[in-house]
Amino acid sequence: MISKHLLLPCWEVDNVITSIDHNEIYIRGLRSLLLDVDGTLLSKNSSCLDKNVFSWVQKLKKVHKIYLISNNPSFSRIQAVAKELDLPFIHKALKPRTYFLIKALNEMGSDINEAAIIGDRIFTDVLAGNRIGIYTILVRSIEKGNRYKYNKTHNVEKFISSMLGAYKK
Repeated sequence: MISKHLLLPCWEVDNVITSIDHNEIYIRGLRSLLLDVDGTLLSKNSSCLDKNVFSWVQKLKKVHKIYLISNNPSFSRIQAVAKELDLPFIHKALKPRTYFLIKALNEMGSDINEAAIIGDRIFTDVLAGNRIGIYTILVRSIEKGNRYKYNKTHNVEKFISSMLGAYKK
């Protein structure tokens, strides 16, 4: 059985990633960030980053080490996003497995106590981050509309996390 704390984020943002204040990240002592791609930075149906997302990441790069980490099996899709943002990346990361998160943190030379993962999924991003003991930030999906309406996995995820208190009403 998965313990309750493994599915709870350290910080839940009730909006998309661009609503996170850069200073707040710094104040919380976070210096290295692992960013999920699909749903967090980019709509799953899009191949172009929104200009607000692009600007948000560029500003963040001035102060923080950043690494893209995605479960998406498409090397070319994640590589295109990484190229546009000029960031290192791992595709097919198999989150919530931890091997590639640890690999990315090691490549950045990051202190685990100053690292965080930002993503839109509890069962992948938050669970993986909690398994290796890094700070976890849960954001709303950048998808347009209600992302849970048409996806059974997301419905189950939302239900379980709400039962554990992760989603505040």
